[in-house]
Amino acid sequence: MTRMIRGTHQQSEDRRHFVRGIVGTLILSLVLLAAVNLQKLPFVSSGRTFHASFSDAGGLSTGDDVDVAGFRIGQVTSISLSGEHVAVAVKVTDSSVRL
Repeated sequence: MTRMIRGTHQQSEDRRHFVRGIVGTLILSLVLLAAVNLQKLPFVSSGRTFHASFSDAGGLSTGDDVDVAGFRIGQVTSISLSGEHVAVAVKVTDSSVRL
């Protein structure tokens, strides 16, 4: 009877170690995923979004850098048609820029 109790105890310990390993791996995976995609998270990303309307936006693409006086201040986040104009959303990430 004593052997069975020890065997059951060992299985229980092994199961706890296995569960801890799985939980630890999942937590580590989530932390790494969040770190890699940190700027894409809406509650973490910094910057202000501005909207502009242009009559011609030929050559402009989503993801293009936005430069002022040669300094990168942000990025084009979306481009869409709005009647006869092109609506462009720009996310300015440089907090020192005043627009």
